[in-house]
Amino acid sequence: MEMDQVIGQGEVKNHLMDAVKKGRIAHAQLFTGKKGTGGLALALAYAQAIVSNYATGEWDEAGDQSAKLKAQKMVHPDIHYVFPVNKTDSINPKHPVSDDFIHLFRSAVIENPYLDLNDWYNYIGMGNRQGLISVAESGNLLNKLSLKPFESKFKVLIIWMPECMNISAANKILKILEEPPKNTLFILVTEDTDQLLPTIISRTQIIKLDPLTDEEITDALVSKFQISREEARGVTHLASGNYQKAIQLLQQNKVGDFNRSEFITWMRLCFTKDVNGLMKWSGKMGKQNRENLKLFFEYGLHVFRESLILNYSDESLLRLEGSEKEFALKFAPFINQANCIRMVREFETGIIHVQRNANAKILLFDISIQVMKLIKVKPVEIN
Repeated sequence: MEMDQVIGQGEVKNHLMDAVKKGRIAHAQLFTGKKGTGGLALALAYAQAIVSNYATGEWDEAGDQSAKLKAQKMVHPDIHYVFPVNKTDSINPKHPVSDDFIHLFRSAVIENPYLDLNDWYNYIGMGNRQGLISVAESGNLLNKLSLKPFESKFKVLIIWMPECMNISAANKILKILEEPPKNTLFILVTEDTDQLLPTIISRTQIIKLDPLTDEEITDALVSKFQISREEARGVTHLASGNYQKAIQLLQQNKVGDFNRSEFITWMRLCFTKDVNGLMKWSGKMGKQNRENLKLFFEYGLHVFRESLILNYSDESLLRLEGSEKEFALKFAPFINQANCIRMVREFETGIIHVQRNANAKILLFDISIQVMKLIKVKPVEIN
């Protein structure tokens, strides 16, 4: 992937390329940014620049075309990849590692370098299993890094979503970062530094990615999908700086329709205090995989935000369209300063529990009971 194919991040790209040209490349870098800001895309382009421009051992402005082509196809022998995996119906080794899924990872990332964890898990058919970078991965990695570079001055290791490492794997990776093999570069791409060991963070140079602007996302959508700017702006407005979310909104309206429909059903059951209905709904919704449940809770937080804007701010700030906006206009009166903080806390806690593998049916029903109480709370009059 070429640097100019990475959306936005102009200042960061200039900083990275300047370091490459001057030969001042940090041995371990942590790319951190929210979903859809392009951490993985940037890592791929950065790795390609390193191996192609140092193919002869010294900086070459033009770069080696063969190395570029291999990097673009993700088959360059000096670029290695580590990412979360787990057993699937078709790939079921005793201790799954990235190499078992590398052919699928190549296909998924080449098709969309802005994919998120949910896209990846759905792509390989992981179902309800949680992705993991295990200690078995660390052992496999040590074997790879013990070899000298094949075609470039450097070996590059891209670790995507290091927050998915278990503690044993994290400690082994930490040891490698502390005593790196010669001419080995590490690029860690994370969306949540809070989930990483502080000692890992302290061993890396942190590169922060900014949320993409609406204009950058609109331009990218128009270019990639050959759609009108008006159509692109319609989804960009809802994406909140997340390019992947914009793609999902554009291509997967069924997912958005599902979340909207289920959220409306849920809130109606809570408002009418239909306990039996809530039990049945929790059982049905609890069958969704963990990533989909997280997206569902995030959708609820989005609706709460828009409801507060409708009640207390400028309606022009709304990120809603069509039927979703119609629902928000009806729902907004039930979200107020007396209950909004507790409602948001329930949903944010729900996301945390989903990440910790809580029983989804019990979790959803418990939150339903709390929402059932909170949705009836009247706004406090302010003199």
